[in-house]
Amino acid sequence: MESPKTALELYQQLRWNGGDSVGNLSLGCQLLDKHFKGGLLTTGITELTGGSATGKTQICLQLCLTVQLPMEYGGLDGGALYISTEDLFPSERLEQLIRSLPSRYPQILHSFLRNHPFKDYILVNHARELHHLERLLENKIPKFLCASRSSRPIKLLIIDSLTALFRTEFGYKECLQRSHVLHRFASALKKLSHIYHLPVVIVNQVSDWLVDVDSGGYCADLVGNAIPSLGLVWSNMVNTRIALKREEQVGIEKKTFTVRTMSVLLSPNLPRKKLKFTIDLTGVSHTGIIK
Repeated sequence: MESPKTALELYQQLRWNGGDSVGNLSLGCQLLDKHFKGGLLTTGITELTGGSATGKTQICLQLCLTVQLPMEYGGLDGGALYISTEDLFPSERLEQLIRSLPSRYPQILHSFLRNHPFKDYILVNHARELHHLERLLENKIPKFLCASRSSRPIKLLIIDSLTALFRTEFGYKECLQRSHVLHRFASALKKLSHIYHLPVVIVNQVSDWLVDVDSGGYCADLVGNAIPSLGLVWSNMVNTRIALKREEQVGIEKKTFTVRTMSVLLSPNLPRKKLKFTIDLTGVSHTGIIK
């Protein structure tokens, strides 16, 4: 058991390299960063939740690139560790985003964007079963993060997605056991974030909300007719919850876009809000506040 620490010791532990450890990671869009007060917090667990094709993986890929940018442009001068649990890693889509970086960041020297080996600093691992992910979190990831400090450090951890593993591992009558495992996973992720000063981004799916709101049912995290999966225990361990949803088709300059919404449901530094965004070949872009 660790010995008690004073408030001053805890505060000093939160500072390194002459600056605050709680910074921000750019989302890759200036308008989105403005509404997120600089981007995602660099400590704690940020959850991206939503249905199929709402943009969760797209945002994760964009974060894998922005984390490599210099700090003056919203990056963290580091690499990303991407753990995939379902589909193959979308390497072709990543290549599209890399090619579009000069148009998205005209203020950065094109020589840097063209010559920087972005793909070399995105490390991909697959975890097809829960015990695989558990081994990664307990042994391989801490060792790797510690080793990476001597070269280009890993500054972003993504799990896409956590939901799939828990849905297949536990049955309906194993809720208590699932809650214990979820709590252990969340604690391990928060510990990694705290020790290595890196944001942890978790992709979560949604489940249908079957309670009739008109009859008195209420859920603060309700998005449309769905709620984030994994239950109340997981919700209490998340620091920031962002829900994504497909809305409508709109025409802009003879092109048709699917408008999506990004709702901040839980955050230690942001009010609840809803933003419109679109996804094109260059990535995720903000289109204005609607609520």
